[in-house]
Amino acid sequence: SWDSLNTESLTIFLLIRTLFFDRNYLVFSFQANWYAIIIAKLLGVKIVTRSNTAQEGWSNSFIKKKIYRFVINFENKTFHLFNMKAKNRRLEKKKNMVDFLLQDYDLSCDLTEFESKDQFLEATSSMVIDRVNKIVYASTSPRTNADLTTKWCLDNHFELVLFETISHKGDSIYHTDVFMYVGQKVIGICFEVILPKYRDIVRSKVSEHHDVFEITEEQILDFCGNSLEARNNENELFLIMSSRAFEALNNVQKDQLSKYYKKIIHSDLTTIERYGGGSARCMLNELF
Repeated sequence: SWDSLNTESLTIFLLIRTLFFDRNYLVFSFQANWYAIIIAKLLGVKIVTRSNTAQEGWSNSFIKKKIYRFVINFENKTFHLFNMKAKNRRLEKKKNMVDFLLQDYDLSCDLTEFESKDQFLEATSSMVIDRVNKIVYASTSPRTNADLTTKWCLDNHFELVLFETISHKGDSIYHTDVFMYVGQKVIGICFEVILPKYRDIVRSKVSEHHDVFEITEEQILDFCGNSLEARNNENELFLIMSSRAFEALNNVQKDQLSKYYKKIIHSDLTTIERYGGGSARCMLNELF
């Protein structure tokens, strides 16, 4: 209709005007918004696109597929499918999404078969990865099987630092990214939850290539460990966390982090923290 055409034209105009005068924005867009992708790429603005999960999604359009592949390119042409303990999470591995990725990526690892064997390795939640130094840190739990973790590290040429933890409830901590994150220069970690027989080994290893930022057991309950480092186009580093986590840090800790990061980016994530069991890191993923 005329109204929808005018609305779309106005949106395109506002996007161009905004990005033309300030290119420090990060644009988030659905994959169907091809004009947003093209505008961002032409103006040199970073854009994050979300794939359409509908069975009859736009990815069936030959023209839009070509446009998308022309303006978006990826450095690494492989992807892995991991196995999930929660049955509702397994449903997220939809066939149409996998088929879409297979058009541009090679599926080099698929651990789905282990779900029927009650063995799990839940990707970058189970494994906190130091990609520069090829080291994986992983705490065993019902969601992080020791044998599968060892196999993945051998197959992908990563050194494995495997250890056990204990939570405030007395059982193992379900994901390693709850209490640990790896940055370029610093590693944030809570040693208090690591069993004593592993503590010195882990402390020594994380200190080999990084400064260490220590988090208390009380602070990981406020999701201070569920953080992620990010970098902008100017190579400036930022740390992303929830506002709850940010408020749980004391002033000395904030000053310490300011030596490594231009800014700590935080937002109110109460809903996911209360009902989803995760925080900022669980909502974000790197693309390498």
